[in-house]
Amino acid sequence: GSSRNIYFQILLMTPLDYLLNYINPHILDRNEILKSNIANAHKAFVEKKQFFSEPFLLEANVWQPHGPYVLDEDCNAINYNLTKNIWSTDNDSIDKYLDETRCVNKQLKEFISYINKFDSEAIIILHSDHGHAFYTDFQLPLVKWDKKSINGRSSILLAIKASKECRSKAYKNISPVNIFRLVFSCINNSDPQFLED
Repeated sequence: GSSRNIYFQILLMTPLDYLLNYINPHILDRNEILKSNIANAHKAFVEKKQFFSEPFLLEANVWQPHGPYVLDEDCNAINYNLTKNIWSTDNDSIDKYLDETRCVNKQLKEFISYINKFDSEAIIILHSDHGHAFYTDFQLPLVKWDKKSINGRSSILLAIKASKECRSKAYKNISPVNIFRLVFSCINNSDPQFLED
């Protein structure tokens, strides 16, 4: 989206958003939301791949399925009440989150299939930055979060597609600090120099 959307998204992550929404929910036009998604990354890759020289690293950072939820499970734009708290625990918010997650899954399958056709040896990493916050009260100090909040917020997706030999160097509880140590060891055909997770 435009730079205005970036500032808007940053504002949504601050307590000021709650205050403005409380004073007047129409101060900010929350219907002007664009966010990057997997389909945008796929399209950009197709358009730009002839300019890449090998080997190359492609990194795509998207907001999906981060709220506000603007796509349905088939990745069609939806008309959704964007003035509400995106972490509301009402069933509508959770349903919209799940629908957008289904959209993400479809887009990921298509993009990964395309990458595999482009380069069957490509190493592909899917990684999320955090889990949902539906049951999290951010006003509480971390030591007072219940298990449901901690599990929901700290659960992340990590999936790695690599050669069998490369995968053999991975381990079940690998954490983000060691992901690229694994990748570099695969590329260099060397033993990974893992840090403590």
